[in-house]
Amino acid sequence: MEQVIITVWDVNDNDPTFVFPTPRNNTVIISPLLPPGGRVTRVFALDSDHGRNARLTYSLRSSDDHKFNIYPQHGVLYLNFRFDHVTYDKYRITVVAEDDGIEPRSATAQLVVVVNRSVPFPLPAGSRDPEVVHHNVTIVVVGVLSSAALVGVVMLILVVFTRRRAGSSEVTRRGSSLSAASMNYLQTQQLTDITPRSSTVRVLAML
Repeated sequence: MEQVIITVWDVNDNDPTFVFPTPRNNTVIISPLLPPGGRVTRVFALDSDHGRNARLTYSLRSSDDHKFNIYPQHGVLYLNFRFDHVTYDKYRITVVAEDDGIEPRSATAQLVVVVNRSVPFPLPAGSRDPEVVHHNVTIVVVGVLSSAALVGVVMLILVVFTRRRAGSSEVTRRGSSLSAASMNYLQTQQLTDITPRSSTVRVLAML
């Protein structure tokens, strides 16, 4: 009896699905100081097929006058243009993910890149690039710690100032109390000294 080997190949029946960008999360904000070649973000898609049918490559259908480009294998979007003269602008880019099937299937997504001069560093919303995300988180953490340190210094100055004012008030109050007591004592002593002498003088005068 002969053995028959049957090889079952995956059928390329699934379109790629974008994880980023999506209709609800499709905006990236960058600084115009980002140089040419600088990473903007990383697009990411999944395919439910297997093997080569799940192997994806990325491209840009509309690169907005070639200001942007993308690495096909990794989906990293980078700059082809210097935006240092831009104060604020918005660019819409169509990203394509295509599998490697014999009859390839593809999907598209809209990515919005906002160039904003008030932003000191790139903010890749929904980015899957760990290096870029780690860089941004580090800057934010440093900013928060610096703010906390500044608040601590201000609080310390206020505490020292309050204690000094309280000490000065206490010294003034004690000084006022001592002065009043001294005056009372001096007045009492004066009356004590004068009254007996006056009485004595009066008695001698009657004699």
